[in-house]
Amino acid sequence: MGGMIALGVLFGSRRMFIRALLLLLLVGTWNSVLKQWFAWPWFTPCGGYGFPSGHTHALTIVYGYLLGCTKRLWGLGIGLALILCAGAGMVYFEDHRPLEVLGGFLFGVMELPMVLWLDRYDYAEWVLTALACLFVGLWLNVTSPIHTCIWEPFICLIGVITGFALRNLVVWVRILGLELLCIALIPLQLLGYDWRLQFHTPSTYIALFVFGFIFTCLPSLRCALNRK
Repeated sequence: MGGMIALGVLFGSRRMFIRALLLLLLVGTWNSVLKQWFAWPWFTPCGGYGFPSGHTHALTIVYGYLLGCTKRLWGLGIGLALILCAGAGMVYFEDHRPLEVLGGFLFGVMELPMVLWLDRYDYAEWVLTALACLFVGLWLNVTSPIHTCIWEPFICLIGVITGFALRNLVVWVRILGLELLCIALIPLQLLGYDWRLQFHTPSTYIALFVFGFIFTCLPSLRCALNRK
């Protein structure tokens, strides 16, 4: 998330990075389906499945999409460095085996053409894709013993929605019900419901919400400063 915010400030394209955030929802859901399919036991104390690596999978898709949009050589170097460092770090700290990291990278590379094809469509298709991922993710959380990594980008997306809401009152009125519903999902775990949030603390999700808000506002701030 921090890397995406930094790139958002550099490029100043809010549209591009909101779509990248929706891609995190898509990849998180699809990665969870792949993990159930391969059923490769994760050797960490957390349990669950480890192949393919969700972090490497998501980084490859999201940064590959961003680099495909920008077509800047120096951006390609930054993206590849982030992917390689993240993969090497997960192996070094024994969070994933090398084959799991390689699998995440390869699946990401194979799926990039589909992602770039989806980018030709308007927001309606992207919103429908995000909603489909959300419902699949909820189903996986209820029916599967493994942890699905859709909540992180989902909470961050709430921050993005809030950033837009503060800029446009009409948009705020339209999305108020949806945002309140999204926020209502967070305290459910505190009431005893198992929504697979046990791997993170409430403070983590508050931080992700703030990241999403900053990530929405900073590109506009940068453009305003440039005009001055």
